[in-house]
Amino acid sequence: MVAEVDLLDVLLEQGAHTTGTTPKLPRPQRTHALRNAGLNGKKNCLIMNLKYASRCSRITPTALLALLCATLASCAQPYSVTLNNNVLFGPGAADRRGAVTADPGLQACLDQTLERLEQTDPARITLLACPGAGIETLAGIEALASLEQLELSDNDITDLGPLIALKNLRVLGLRNNEIGDVRALAELPILRFLTLEGNERVPCRQLDGLTSRLGNTFGRPQNCIN
Repeated sequence: MVAEVDLLDVLLEQGAHTTGTTPKLPRPQRTHALRNAGLNGKKNCLIMNLKYASRCSRITPTALLALLCATLASCAQPYSVTLNNNVLFGPGAADRRGAVTADPGLQACLDQTLERLEQTDPARITLLACPGAGIETLAGIEALASLEQLELSDNDITDLGPLIALKNLRVLGLRNNEIGDVRALAELPILRFLTLEGNERVPCRQLDGLTSRLGNTFGRPQNCIN
């Protein structure tokens, strides 16, 4: 189990100073300050190593972050350090630096596909299936230029704009997402099979255009908006 530590909470708790006062940083809406870390009353090796640093009169947040990450790397228990819900340090952080997509769920699915195919170049993948992966954004999928078949049903996707770059896409599954605009699909020249069932907020006019183009190879939502 990975314990989560929020950097802002550590900065505030330890009284780190930039100009002799506690940094004026907003506390995140959900604070994790050492809450799930499973630490004892002295907060184990994390706080013991940070106590000395906090006594320095002008330690900067950047310096404290460097010390924090070094400290966590030496602790026996795995930690994840976040700042405003963004992971700065933790298991797999180095792997995320090489990510080509912005969504962790989509990237994890891509990584698994690359590993299964013993492939290293995302641009050479022709089929990607990521149903129910918790995907919210397709940003970065443009890097998968050779994709011909893409399955993204049962996610939380709203914007199809990034798909415009996938000119080789022939088969696309988008059932049960949060899609309200499908105009981007008109930019896919060889799209032949499309499923959109469960996306009930798409304008009827846009769906009519897809029906005319694809005929019975289009899985149309039961409802649409006028």
